[in-house]
Amino acid sequence: MPAGLQLAVVSDRHEVNDVIIAREKGVTIDSLRENAVVATGSLRRRSQLLNLRNDISTVELRGNVPTRIQKYLDSDWDAIILARAGVERLGLQEHISSIIPIDMMLPAVGQGALGLQIREGDNETNELISVLHNPNIFAAVSAERAFLRELQGGCQVPIAAHAVVKPNGIWLKAYIGSIDGTEAMRGYVRGSKYHAEELGVSLAQDMFDDGGKEIIALIDRI
Repeated sequence: MPAGLQLAVVSDRHEVNDVIIAREKGVTIDSLRENAVVATGSLRRRSQLLNLRNDISTVELRGNVPTRIQKYLDSDWDAIILARAGVERLGLQEHISSIIPIDMMLPAVGQGALGLQIREGDNETNELISVLHNPNIFAAVSAERAFLRELQGGCQVPIAAHAVVKPNGIWLKAYIGSIDGTEAMRGYVRGSKYHAEELGVSLAQDMFDDGGKEIIALIDRI
């Protein structure tokens, strides 16, 4: 967070799932043909996909959502994986073949959430946009971001996290994996939504000590 700015609002969250884009409806990770080729620009998706299906080959995919979809349509790839939020917000949902369950592929930290950043001390703006704020989503995203921050992870480390606020507290699930998916670990924790950041930090520390340190070290050496 740049000095002098603050995250003032996190609004209602779109569905956080990733989706499969394929030429036929109903294609899932399990139903992809043996040795299928799947394109993705995300190490997080690649790691979780290969952890589930080590026969699949992945290829690099870059560009905005329409560009990625067009590249797929012009290719001989079997499928690509994108964020449901981006596809649906752009009105391109007709290309979705299936929605990947969260328990199968955890999303990126903050996926589907929109935050508004303002100047610190700008009370007038803060009051104007406060109607957009969803405290439960803010708590969920705060837990996810704290988890990622504690592990010092970024786009070059396959890390995923998803938090949900329920009546009995906030539930945080997370994933750390190697790029090729051969090494992977999942963790979860429940706690108070009023201590969301502490919860994220705690889960990150526990997973780091339980084997995450070695997985991240392998990636750093690549």
